[in-house]
Amino acid sequence: MQVLYALHQFARVWQLRRELQAPGRRRIEVLRRWACWVLASEARTWIPLGAVTIAAFHNVAVEQGWGSALLAAPTICLFYGGVQWLRKRWGVTVKDRNRD
Repeated sequence: MQVLYALHQFARVWQLRRELQAPGRRRIEVLRRWACWVLASEARTWIPLGAVTIAAFHNVAVEQGWGSALLAAPTICLFYGGVQWLRKRWGVTVKDRNRD
């Protein structure tokens, strides 16, 4: 019980610290800023998203068989379209690593 109380108090202290550092900023703004940072790089976008997609594809293959897994394959196209849509909607430009 004391551990839960300590965790609750820690969460309140962390919330107060965030509010004092940036008054008026909401969590959704922090989340959007983080998402824009992720979308600004191909590697930061596709490595975690690809890992989750491959894990889900493997789980479907194990649980339901390869036929269902192949039907779930168009998810990759949907993720690609969703990422492109978010980049366009939020005005995020992808940084080119090879540019000088």
